[in-house]
Amino acid sequence: MRSSTRTAARLTAAAATAVLLVTGCQSGTDAKDSKGSKDSKGSGQEEVFAGLSGEQIADKALKATTDAESLRFAGSVPDEETGKTMTLDIAMNNKGECAGTVSPEGEGTMEIIRTGKTLYMKLDEKSLRAQNKDQDKATVDAMVDMIGGKWAKTSAEGAADVAEMCNVDTVLDELEGASTAGSKRGKETELAGTPAFTVTAKEGKGSTTMYVATEGKPYLLQVDTTESGSPVSLKFSDYDKPVPTGAPKGEIVDLDNL
Repeated sequence: MRSSTRTAARLTAAAATAVLLVTGCQSGTDAKDSKGSKDSKGSGQEEVFAGLSGEQIADKALKATTDAESLRFAGSVPDEETGKTMTLDIAMNNKGECAGTVSPEGEGTMEIIRTGKTLYMKLDEKSLRAQNKDQDKATVDAMVDMIGGKWAKTSAEGAADVAEMCNVDTVLDELEGASTAGSKRGKETELAGTPAFTVTAKEGKGSTTMYVATEGKPYLLQVDTTESGSPVSLKFSDYDKPVPTGAPKGEIVDLDNL
């Protein structure tokens, strides 16, 4: 069942790549950004992030986000390896623990929980068949009968590649110190009732919009980007909250004892 851990590693790595792809700051050189001081309604009240340029707001957002001990990100993003879309919803922390789902387009769903020294995985039949399509039918049928739709566990040490990609510091490492040149101030808005401020950037035909929290720490709340006309969006939440890494209930197949 090593193929299952390889699948988990590939999917979590693809998810990490997707985060970097979507949050990658543009390096455009559009007209100089202005620093806000008053709101657009002329009420005399100071704007959110008054006196800060788009680049400075983006820098604050990236720093707050990369400093977080845990977070959750969700969305549908491109899988560069397959060229298809991947839907993901994963919470992770800086201890290498994670929990969530990854669903490559047309290939079923994998659920993952990585806690302590144990990695739990649950692949539905469609996922098992898609990830093992090069094996003979009898082998795959036996695999589906044994673990299809069931939780299976293995040593996290034996799946160290998954553990690495479950670490929020590893996933967001390349965002630290990332260039925010060309970022521009946007406007005040709300995301599901949460006050936010937008920062935009353009490069070629692509564009990126960052939604930054205006209450509490200036975390990233959402990043929308278009590349070659294809819209991609990632939502960020549950900053510094515990990751739900309890052992799953019900039947669990121990892959290390097979």
